[in-house]
Amino acid sequence: MVFQARAAAWAGKTDAFTAAEVKKKAGDGILKSWVKALLTGFIFLIALVFSGASYTYYIYRSGPSVKFGSKGRNAMWARHDWVGKSHEYAVYNQLIETAERFKITDIYFHVGPLNAQGEIELEKYPFAAQLVSRIKSRTSRINMHAWIGQIEKAGGGPLNLSDMGIRREIVNTARIFLDLGFDGVHFNIEPIYTGNRDFIDLLKRARRITSKTDKILSVSCEKPEPFAGANVLARAFMKTGGFWKLDYYREIAEIVDQAAVMMYDTAIPYDWIYSSLVSRQTSRLLTVLDSNVLLFMGIPSYENKSKGFHPEAENVESAIYGIQMGLQSIEPSRLDMFGIAVYAGWTTDPDEWRTFEREWLSGSQ
Repeated sequence: MVFQARAAAWAGKTDAFTAAEVKKKAGDGILKSWVKALLTGFIFLIALVFSGASYTYYIYRSGPSVKFGSKGRNAMWARHDWVGKSHEYAVYNQLIETAERFKITDIYFHVGPLNAQGEIELEKYPFAAQLVSRIKSRTSRINMHAWIGQIEKAGGGPLNLSDMGIRREIVNTARIFLDLGFDGVHFNIEPIYTGNRDFIDLLKRARRITSKTDKILSVSCEKPEPFAGANVLARAFMKTGGFWKLDYYREIAEIVDQAAVMMYDTAIPYDWIYSSLVSRQTSRLLTVLDSNVLLFMGIPSYENKSKGFHPEAENVESAIYGIQMGLQSIEPSRLDMFGIAVYAGWTTDPDEWRTFEREWLSGSQ
């Protein structure tokens, strides 16, 4: 009887162990199924990314089928020295010769950073009137813009665009330079996040005075959002303006005469990826923006390497290559309101100007 009882007890224990093992095996099976599914999905994702990268590289290596050329509308950002110092006539003549040779029709002259009140102190631009006078006495083919900029409070700067009084003062500052004879005003305030209503209000206020005086309103623009959600990611890790959604681009383009896209400082380390990005953004913007706005794609001509800029990847040649690729699907007539903006005049060496001339000014279309 005792033996039979023990045998029955052991049988019960065996049944219990068997049930537990079954449950464990079932759980392991489910876990393995999830791991297998995730691993399979990850492999497919890697394959998709690799395929996309391979195709992008293939398109990059294929090159443009047609080499487009400038229609004669290009721009350049110019250093503060032009309004901060006096220059000999020969220096002004050299600037004019450079502009005419490389078909630079619009120059953004830095006239001084705004202070916290939205003003620029007179001592920051003592030779602005001289600059205007000496350039205009020699040529009427250059549009001279007063480049007004500052770091906005959101980026750690002193300028609070949310204050209506400050926005009004910025417009008053712009009026001062228009009265000095500048052909237009160019705003470069950063960071401006996509959808920022205060910036829209500033542009609309400035538009009223430029319209009345037949002057040009231009603006430096953040890069377009490359994919949905990119702006959120950028703002989570950086104090930059992130990316602008295309709807915001359209809204700004309805207000201004010129939009210069700051297509640099992308942190991309490889030229083929950078060129491919420039290509896509060029074609996207030319497709969605109205032809009434003059669109400039800003390209880098500086070599200050940093975490956010790799000159071996981002340079005059790779940027223009990307622009040429982006123009392949665009109607040639759209190029009447398109050009390249060089950043910056004071960092562009002779070799880079020759590259600009060869790759952009000598196109067949």
